[in-house]
Amino acid sequence: MAYYATIHVKFTNCETSQKLNICIVYLSTTLSVTYINSKARQKMTNNHEPWYLVIGACGGIGQEVVKRLTEVAHKVVGVDVTEKSSANSWQYIIAKIPESGFGWLDILIKTHGAPCGVVFAQGVYKRIHLEEYNQNNFDEILSSNYSAVFWSLQMIIPRMVIGGGGNVVVISSQAGATGGADPVYASAKAACNALVKSIAREYGKSNISINVVSPGPVNTNMAFSAMSTDLITRYKNSIPIGRFSEAVEVADIVNYLLVSSKGAINGTTIDIDGGLVRR
Repeated sequence: MAYYATIHVKFTNCETSQKLNICIVYLSTTLSVTYINSKARQKMTNNHEPWYLVIGACGGIGQEVVKRLTEVAHKVVGVDVTEKSSANSWQYIIAKIPESGFGWLDILIKTHGAPCGVVFAQGVYKRIHLEEYNQNNFDEILSSNYSAVFWSLQMIIPRMVIGGGGNVVVISSQAGATGGADPVYASAKAACNALVKSIAREYGKSNISINVVSPGPVNTNMAFSAMSTDLITRYKNSIPIGRFSEAVEVADIVNYLLVSSKGAINGTTIDIDGGLVRR
């Protein structure tokens, strides 16, 4: 049995002075929270129920992450740049990060405390080649795949520290380790990998665990829209298991790191690529 509470909020963004309309809907369930870790329990002692933030919640991987989290979490808040394309049992905040600012996040934290877990599942992959880049598409790819993560973490991490800590997962890509046909995308993902290591080093003693999940090709619309049929076939032939990973396989690892993992798993990268990278 689940219940839903819809909150319509209008505020003036302090960075852009642009009024934004957002809709926040929480999904709550009577399902017992069996796997919430000590950090989440700390939230409860501060008079806040634990809640999880999924940025990029409407993508192929993001949707699966939300499904997994709602099995164990009291509250899940999703963020994405567009309206939902299909009806689901949860809703989200419409915001383009970092351009929209973080007024919506400030409202959430003031009302419900800092999230006990955050996952970054946003990103844009268009397989743009070096000679095809201009300033506009360079800024778009870098902003979506790196800047959104950096500025969000700058906002979130200090508040998680005040709230007692928590777990963060950044979904990167094997391109961040091996390079790729799209040099800006690969560079942005490599930057995310280094950012995670830096935060893990500096904030581990503050009860912050942050890790990278690095998929290879995944059966999602974004991946298939960027690759030809011939390229997909060649890619599958190069993967030891002979297929792309499924979004649910990525989500299962993300869910573990967010909800059940202990603090010793920190600053590391977990590859989910069928043996493609083999670091």
